[in-house]
Amino acid sequence: MKTLRMLLILTAILAFSANLTFGDEYRAGLAGAQYDNDEFTEIDEDGNIMYGLEQHWASALGNDWRAAWHGFIEGPFTGDVTISAEFEDGMELVLDGKVVIDGIKCRLRNKRSCVVKMTKGQKMPVTIKFITFNSKAFLKLQWQWEGSPKVVIPDEALSYKLSELPLDLRFELEYVGLENALNWAIYDPAKPALPANQIDVTKAKICVLSNNKILNNGADMLTDEILKRTMLDIPIVKKMDASGVCFVIGTADDIAANGIAIPKSLTIPQKKDSYAVWVDQGKKLTNIYMIGHDKRGALYAVGRLLRMLDMGRQWAYLDKDVKIATSPKYALRGHQLGYRAKTNSYDAWTLKMWEQYYRDMIVFGMNAVELTPPRSDDDDDSPHLPKPQLEMMIAMSQLAADYGLDVWAWWPAIDKDYTNQKTVDAAIEEWGKVFRKLPKIDVVFVPGGDPGNTQPKILFQFLEIQKKNLNNYHPKAQMWMSPQGFDWKEQRKGWMPAFIEIM
Repeated sequence: MKTLRMLLILTAILAFSANLTFGDEYRAGLAGAQYDNDEFTEIDEDGNIMYGLEQHWASALGNDWRAAWHGFIEGPFTGDVTISAEFEDGMELVLDGKVVIDGIKCRLRNKRSCVVKMTKGQKMPVTIKFITFNSKAFLKLQWQWEGSPKVVIPDEALSYKLSELPLDLRFELEYVGLENALNWAIYDPAKPALPANQIDVTKAKICVLSNNKILNNGADMLTDEILKRTMLDIPIVKKMDASGVCFVIGTADDIAANGIAIPKSLTIPQKKDSYAVWVDQGKKLTNIYMIGHDKRGALYAVGRLLRMLDMGRQWAYLDKDVKIATSPKYALRGHQLGYRAKTNSYDAWTLKMWEQYYRDMIVFGMNAVELTPPRSDDDDDSPHLPKPQLEMMIAMSQLAADYGLDVWAWWPAIDKDYTNQKTVDAAIEEWGKVFRKLPKIDVVFVPGGDPGNTQPKILFQFLEIQKKNLNNYHPKAQMWMSPQGFDWKEQRKGWMPAFIEIM
């Protein structure tokens, strides 16, 4: 095989030297490559062929790349043709050597259009440049003309000729091997046949029954996580359609207000964080309900649905007999998130990364996060921190509030002497400064002796003062203390019995 490949490459090189091209006919698609720079001058990857002008790449090729394709587009009509483009992030369309859509510097989802004169059946040179900086890479080009509807430019309108390509791209396609040219849909396995016991949710929509930050975040989580795994951009709509498939997110109060009946065999448990998920399949309309006893319960319903979906590139199926009602076994399901130097898994994370981690944990039922204060038994800073510790703590508290999560704070009492009034006054000011700035805090958890070196009686007196300090800013917040480390050292002898006696 190696010998044969070498012969093929040698043959191609000899042909190129003689300025010959084997079979220089028009071929389907547009020929292109990924590039190393924004000027599109240095090819980064082998050549590839793009066969269609509706591409939902999402993160399949990474989160930061740029590419350009060349070829021809055959006119569908003689006269003015309107070409509409939708893309994320940037795109430039060049027809017959002229830039007709200049959006290469755009960011996020954009729409542009132009009008060009075309001749039916005549091929016009085309170049498409594309750049993306996120995980939602997307491109769609449509056209329409007098008396016609707007449709995606069909695959058969696209073609290229090796001899007409830029020299560096032609080299990639001929010498690296046209057999390596990537149809970008090759990343996608074939869509499997729909099993008899499943429904196709590929063209579903998402409807939130009430306008609420937590429920809206649940809808965003659903559409984003499906997009990452399937390239399907499931739209969020304000009202349910009369036909099709719809994911419905809400609470028990919402379905009662909208006259939606829960199946007779289901009962949403009257318990915090409980939820139900079921499919209501009709002749024209299929609704998939994710209903929580409360708003946070609805988030867990969304998470459960994500775990049940059968997904692949450009398709998503769901068991049509889904019928679940459940409640959590444990009331507190939390996770300490240490944004500090000691916890080196986290100190480089941005707020966007934290949000993804919150979502990952929510899918499996997390209902509380425990944050760490700016000062603890750790280094004051880390070279990896993208934001100062207090600034990130505030942002993470707000993020938790946006998802309805409980916010705990692990807060060691590490000053040397809480019998000294100046020390106590300074601690009240220090803790209060943070309490005042946090958008949400439900519990402050103080590890008595890990770290800490204050006898139980003195520590209880100090924490009683700090509890009042806490409630000045968060009236319903609690303060918990643990005796961890009270019996570790000889000099702490008697601390645990003293703690138990106080309790």
